[in-house]
Amino acid sequence: MMSRPHNNEIADVLFRVAALLEAQRASQYRVRAYRNAAKAVRAWPRPVALVYQAEGIDGLDRIPGVGQRISTLIQGILLTGRCPLLDRLEGQVSPEDLFATLPGVGDALAHRIHHELDIETLEELEVTAHDGRLERVFGVGERRAAMIRRILDSLLSRSARRMARRLRWFEGGNGPHAELHPPVGLLLGVDEEYRQRAAAGELHLVTPRRFNPDH
Repeated sequence: MMSRPHNNEIADVLFRVAALLEAQRASQYRVRAYRNAAKAVRAWPRPVALVYQAEGIDGLDRIPGVGQRISTLIQGILLTGRCPLLDRLEGQVSPEDLFATLPGVGDALAHRIHHELDIETLEELEVTAHDGRLERVFGVGERRAAMIRRILDSLLSRSARRMARRLRWFEGGNGPHAELHPPVGLLLGVDEEYRQRAAAGELHLVTPRRFNPDH
C-alpha cells in the first residue's frame, strides 16, 4: 500500500490556486475562500484522504471552510492526482505574474527574471536556481536564490501533477480502483529484473523532467 498524502500537500495546492487567482485579480472573496480552505485542510486533525475514504465527498464538505466547490476539487486530486483548475490557471497567468506569486519576488524582480533569463515556467525557474543563472540576476544574489530554490522544490515536488503516483494509496484493496493493484508475484519479478539490470549497468539514467526542459 502506498503512503497516503499528507494534508499539507493538498493545502499547498489550494494555496497555489489562491495565489494564482490573486495574480489574475480575481475577486478577493474567491481568493480568500481558497486560502481559508487551505488553512482548514492543513489544520484538520485527521488525514483528509482518510475522511474521503470513509465518508466520501460529504465528509470533505463537512470540513469547516471547505464547502462543496472546493471539496469537489479535493476529490479530483485524490482520485486523479491532478488539479485541472491549477493547470488552467498556470497556463493563463503571464510568466511575470507567475513568478511574482513566489514569496520574496516582487513585480520588478519577476520582470527581470523573465526577460534576462528568457524563461516562462516555474520548472524553468527551478533549473536556473540550480545552475547558478538565477543568482546572477540583479536583486537576487546567493541567499535569495537559495530561498527560491527551497520554495520551488517544495512547491513542485508536491504539485498536483506529481501526486498521482502517491495519491492512490487507498487502492490497496479498499479503494475504487482496487482492481488495478498488481499481484505480489509480478512485483517481485519486476524487482528481481531491476536488480539484475542495475548490477549489469543496463539501466537508463533519466533526468527529472523539470531539470530537462528540452527533453
